[in-house]
Amino acid sequence: MCGLDLSKRLGLPMFLLATLSTCPALGGLNSGDAQPSSAQSKPAAARAPAGAPDPVPPEKLREDFRILRGALEEGHPGIYRYTPKQMLDRRFDQAEKALDHRRTAGGE
Repeated sequence: MCGLDLSKRLGLPMFLLATLSTCPALGGLNSGDAQPSSAQSKPAAARAPAGAPDPVPPEKLREDFRILRGALEEGHPGIYRYTPKQMLDRRFDQAEKALDHRRTAGGE
């Protein structure tokens, strides 16, 4: 679908699942009280060090996320083994909606 050879990137699905399950903005897969990350509590000037990479626009972030999601859904043989499809789809959708502003490679 997207030209990725997932057999060489076995860590990618696990990375995405770990990210989705621990992301405070999404409440994790097992929703609890989300607390703001340290990046969210800092003023914008404190988060943008000199020489930081250019921020990525939200449209590009969502495009990349859709490619990643498609590769994971297509290439992971047991993606719904422990998390039902409906719940994982909801978390994917929440993660995509959270990509609503420019971000740097550092995630801020």
